[in-house]
Amino acid sequence: MHPKQILAVFTVFTSMAQAAPAHGVEDVSAREAGELETRAATFNMYGGDGCTGSVHGYHHADGTGYRCYRVPSPKRSIHNVGSCNLRTWSGVDCRGSSAVITQSQGCRTILYGSVSVDC
Repeated sequence: MHPKQILAVFTVFTSMAQAAPAHGVEDVSAREAGELETRAATFNMYGGDGCTGSVHGYHHADGTGYRCYRVPSPKRSIHNVGSCNLRTWSGVDCRGSSAVITQSQGCRTILYGSVSVDC
């Protein structure tokens, strides 16, 4: 390839990368500030069945994007008290078998290694 052709191809790819938004990032400029929905990820993880035993709570007030939380110690139940979507995962890196946990379910007994939050 001729150096001018390489420069032209590089310029095209660079402009495409700058124009494309990152995965999971919302273009806030496209909305009015008053239209943005306020969401929060809030959930409690319990060591025992039926939301008993040791508890670890998470609250993420930003409420934007996707997050993966590794379970700090073995947990057997979870309660979604926030407005974001939760999914428990069998693996510690939000991989493997999963189950959706909605706010309306209350306490859910399930063995899991990590929790993903999508707001």
